[in-house]
Amino acid sequence: MNRESRVVTGAWTVVVILLSVAVLAGFGPPSEKAAAAPVSPLADTQWRLVEFQSMDDAVGTVRPDDPTKYTMRLSGDGTVALRLNCNRASGTWSAEPSADRTSGRFEFGPLAGTRAHCPPPSIDEQVSSQAQYVRSYLLKDGRLYLSLMADGGIYVWEPYGEEPFKTKPDKDLEAAILRVSPYYTRKVVDIEGGTGRGRYVYGRVDLNGDGRDEVLVYLLGSIFCGTGGCNLLLFTQTQNGYSLINNFPSAACR
Repeated sequence: MNRESRVVTGAWTVVVILLSVAVLAGFGPPSEKAAAAPVSPLADTQWRLVEFQSMDDAVGTVRPDDPTKYTMRLSGDGTVALRLNCNRASGTWSAEPSADRTSGRFEFGPLAGTRAHCPPPSIDEQVSSQAQYVRSYLLKDGRLYLSLMADGGIYVWEPYGEEPFKTKPDKDLEAAILRVSPYYTRKVVDIEGGTGRGRYVYGRVDLNGDGRDEVLVYLLGSIFCGTGGCNLLLFTQTQNGYSLINNFPSAACR
């Protein structure tokens, strides 16, 4: 299967996920099932980074500009997958819970990942370099605290379920949509009234494994939709904004 076929197949798969089973997605605090796992109460949980608490007053508390850019999935098989801004990392993790299972020893194994230069502000290099020094965990008030050795600091995480699709406006993405849809004008909206207004949902996923997310946009509204469905756009993000990879007209989602 060539690259184009893989991208198209991946696009359809993700669209089904985005629009058909969105209500089923998400991870909350560690569930009873996870707590009963033989490895650790942290098995099969997913988190996003809230802040780093340094013991050095000169550093203080450091917070990511967007917590969703820093996520961690601890799988029950002992593997870990991290998103660190524009980079990805994977490896292993292990834990030995205490008697009450709310705290205990925690360590990461060697992590392998991409080394792209993320636009500032970014703490991806800090997180990846300090992961090897994590030695303990604490579950408190629904949050996960990972402490570095020798009072080096604490990484605070909160439960996180990836949104199957997003509806928050993205001005750069909208500009790219309008470049692809020059026929969508104010005149069209005015003529068709409320039915002429366009809407869209979008999701980000790495379709080709290059460490960068592609963006799938499903357009909604009478101007984009017909009896066969609505238009689906596939973009990649570049330094100059979003660039169109493919346009799937009248993509029906079932």
